[in-house]
Amino acid sequence: MMSLSPEDRTRILLQVLQGDRTPESAEVDLQGSTWESEDQVVLKKVHLRSAIGSFLAGLRSADELHAWAEFIEGRDDIDFACLDSQALEIIRILASRQLEGDVTRDQARGFLAEL
Repeated sequence: MMSLSPEDRTRILLQVLQGDRTPESAEVDLQGSTWESEDQVVLKKVHLRSAIGSFLAGLRSADELHAWAEFIEGRDDIDFACLDSQALEIIRILASRQLEGDVTRDQARGFLAEL
């Protein structure tokens, strides 16, 4: 497998954050690529709002929202520094499906209100 350029890795990660690519397809394309990079992709509240909004609009299932959160939470090449503690907690809850259970529409509306 060919090594990805830093630009390609960044593009793939941004596509996931923006909802333009599934985490599963990104994992396939990122396989074998190093996570260590001086350039991190910045996760912003707009990405989180968009992901939750897509779920509420029926464009993303609960499974897809949980997979999105699990993907981003587990990556060292995504920078969370722009997020406050509420946003970080929402990501933790969404990424901890086994502990927190499936996200509900009411819970998602509450998350958006907190953001």
